[in-house]
Amino acid sequence: MVQYGTIITNIGLAKITNAQITQDTVDLLHIALGDGNGAYYVPSQNQTTLKKEVWRGVIADMSVSESNPNRISVSAYISSTVGGFTIREIGLFDTENNLIALSLYPEQYKPQLSEGVSEDVLLHFEIETSNASVVNLAVDPTIIIASRKYVDDKVASAMGNTSQKVDTLQTSLTAHLADMAKHNQFIHEGQLHQIGFGYNPTLGCVTFSIREVM
Repeated sequence: MVQYGTIITNIGLAKITNAQITQDTVDLLHIALGDGNGAYYVPSQNQTTLKKEVWRGVIADMSVSESNPNRISVSAYISSTVGGFTIREIGLFDTENNLIALSLYPEQYKPQLSEGVSEDVLLHFEIETSNASVVNLAVDPTIIIASRKYVDDKVASAMGNTSQKVDTLQTSLTAHLADMAKHNQFIHEGQLHQIGFGYNPTLGCVTFSIREVM
């Protein structure tokens, strides 16, 4: 049976230990995918590369687990413009191109556009270390990727502002309709008429009716 646990390489362990001693950081930059050279294998701490790398990109987001301060969650976004390979292994590389951690991954085929399928993929990768505070996310200034938290915060803010504006508008409209109701009668051809006002929330419009007052 294939084991999907993550391991920190010997280079990764050495760099993390050194960062603890020197009060420095290990700066992660890239996440790489591989196909395991066509099959699963048993990962080794001695590895410095994946068995067969098929794609590499910058890390989109990295965070420390709230329930486990030693667990780091890393995310990567794979665009629909790339594909044509099977994912079986994942590796994390630092700014010096050292393989810090790797893991086997449940086999997943990433199609490409020429196959008639367009698919964006968001991958999550977790590692555990004795001191997550020394592991840092390095930023590639040439690439901008919005983190999930950033997007969620912006959407929540926008939705909150929109809801507030709608509530304010409805309150103002209700007050205006109440004021109009004070002047809702007129005489036409000797007959007293009354105008009824209302608001249809489904259609988002003001409705009115006219009836004769007996």
